[in-house]
Amino acid sequence: MAVEAEAELRHALASLRSGNPAGAEATCRQLRAAGVDGAGLRQVLGIALLEQQRPDEAASELQQALALEPANPVAAYNLGNALAAGGRHAEAAMAYRRALASQPAMLQARYNLGNALAACAAHADAISAFDQVLAAEPRFVEARNNRGRSRLALGDHAGALADFEGVLALDPRHPAALANRGAALLAADRHGEALAAYRQALAVLPGHAEALHGLGLAHAASSQPRQAIEAFSAAIRQAPGFVEAWRQRANMLRDAGDLPAAMADALQAIALRPESAEGYNLRGTIHHEGLRYAEALADYDRAIALEPASADAWCNRGNALYDLGRLHDARAALDHALALAPGHAEATSNLGMVLQDLGDFEAARAAYDDAIALRPGNPESWKRRATLHLLQGDFGRGWADFEASARLAPHTPFQGLPRWHGGDPQGLSLLVHEPSGIGDAIQFLRYLPGLIDRGARVTFTGAPRLFRLLASCDPRIAFIVQERVDPRVFDAQIDLWGLPRLLSPTVQAIPAPVPYLHAEPDRVAHWRRWLGEGRRIGIAWQGRPGRKIDAGRSIPLAAFAPLASLPGVELVSLQRNEGIEQLAHLPPAMQVRDPGPAFDAGADAFLDTAAMMMALDLVVTSDTAVAHLAGALGRPVWLALKQVPEWRWMLGRGDSPWYPGMRLFRQGEAGAWDPVFRAMRDAWRAGGNRADP
Repeated sequence: MAVEAEAELRHALASLRSGNPAGAEATCRQLRAAGVDGAGLRQVLGIALLEQQRPDEAASELQQALALEPANPVAAYNLGNALAAGGRHAEAAMAYRRALASQPAMLQARYNLGNALAACAAHADAISAFDQVLAAEPRFVEARNNRGRSRLALGDHAGALADFEGVLALDPRHPAALANRGAALLAADRHGEALAAYRQALAVLPGHAEALHGLGLAHAASSQPRQAIEAFSAAIRQAPGFVEAWRQRANMLRDAGDLPAAMADALQAIALRPESAEGYNLRGTIHHEGLRYAEALADYDRAIALEPASADAWCNRGNALYDLGRLHDARAALDHALALAPGHAEATSNLGMVLQDLGDFEAARAAYDDAIALRPGNPESWKRRATLHLLQGDFGRGWADFEASARLAPHTPFQGLPRWHGGDPQGLSLLVHEPSGIGDAIQFLRYLPGLIDRGARVTFTGAPRLFRLLASCDPRIAFIVQERVDPRVFDAQIDLWGLPRLLSPTVQAIPAPVPYLHAEPDRVAHWRRWLGEGRRIGIAWQGRPGRKIDAGRSIPLAAFAPLASLPGVELVSLQRNEGIEQLAHLPPAMQVRDPGPAFDAGADAFLDTAAMMMALDLVVTSDTAVAHLAGALGRPVWLALKQVPEWRWMLGRGDSPWYPGMRLFRQGEAGAWDPVFRAMRDAWRAGGNRADP
């Protein structure tokens, strides 16, 4: 290189060192325009471009410098920096290794190699690189902090915590280490300590967005949703572009039932990072929670298109397909999730649910066993295995699994009031609540008189619109609306749903003293007059479509046509609200008598329905609360069940231990209702409304 050109290149290098990369670039380009070239010029130009945040151009120049001078460690090191800045971490690692091959003592290159490996999720190799850095320079706090992050990613919570505390011993105000210490404690399920660590970080660094985000995660793990939302909101105020804080707040809002606000946050996360699969996966879960399964599936598919190896998105896709009734497709999606992540506990549990509905009970049980082994603290897997045991009539194992689920996630809505775990209730004042649904309230109310007979004082709180009907069970049961409950006047609380596992551990022990509910005589007389003479079958065909549990249970009204064809028989609608519109679209020659809009239109639920049932010859219904009401009234009731029904109806039997007046008619093939109603028509012809099969 000519003397003048060398002087100009030294001038470019001086500009670079003085913080003027644009000047260095201009000088290099002038030299190139004059026909000057070489490894040194390309190296200086590459570094100048890198310092101006132009990593792809920088990488191109530095690669050419290395082509001219392959053993140049400085060019290789800076190439690694340019590639890392452009997100090309695997290539960056190769460049750093090339630099170290020429100059093994280049400590910064080894540190950057560790960072590049960590960015590629090669955490074991990253730890090895950081180990070598720290062996040479134990006070290199960034290397120690980043080694802790890789240890944390590999599940070495103790090692990670030791690294973060080592950083803080050298630099007590190190912002990343303060936040990371909380993350290590949180990952080790030391939630209280994690909360304290994040608060300590915020005391040192008020308004630190990463620490606020971690505080939100710790509150969420501690079942403190309101505080979690507040912390995520504070993180967003400090750093409006903090995508993960938007996502986490969306998750918490979704779980709290505020789906519009959750969706707004998810959309903001997507706007900030539109190429991220996580944003679409999150939006899918919000659609899913809102029972918009088709929209959820579209979002999961978008997430998978962006990140085909996302086991979470494949798992969620399986859930959406399950809720759409596409069981075989759901199984394929969940199998794919598990091929990507064999230890994915949620996908394993969900696969068990799909296999159960497909009737592959042994495989379902194995999946639940595996899910519980993978994550013993997940109450949902215990509950699902419980339903399988109960479905198969194994009440001993079923109730044991339900108890395990209840211990992990106890339903105790009244703070300060202990949960009743069974035993002698003599002298106890028990508050019984029902969180699930009307059918459960009717089915399990049967247990309350027995508790009172054993010396308990029983108060029930639930949906007030049921109180008038349920009060017909036993005048000794007190009823109270939830807002008026004073926990101090009770000894213990228990959800009504939990009483069977405490009081009837076997099928044979189920109390079935029907009738245990009673219709009001004046209403019965009214509906008898309305019906007039003749034989009547009351029918109900649809539950609430807004509940996931309704999938596959509701029946098209037209499927009841074989009963409408019975001579001398009139069908009478017991359906209210959802599904009533089907009365306007009956098949030709099918007639259903409708009691009109005043039927059960008052504030108290099912009073007219109960009275009408007393005047009917038979009730035929899908699996809804109507079935439980007819059973509790002791009326003849025929229940149409999907192929794999809810646990309470068990398998392969035509009767129910819960309701002696009930007869069960089961699908032989999923979705096939016609054979069920033809069987009912033939059964009526053979014996009328007898309950026995």
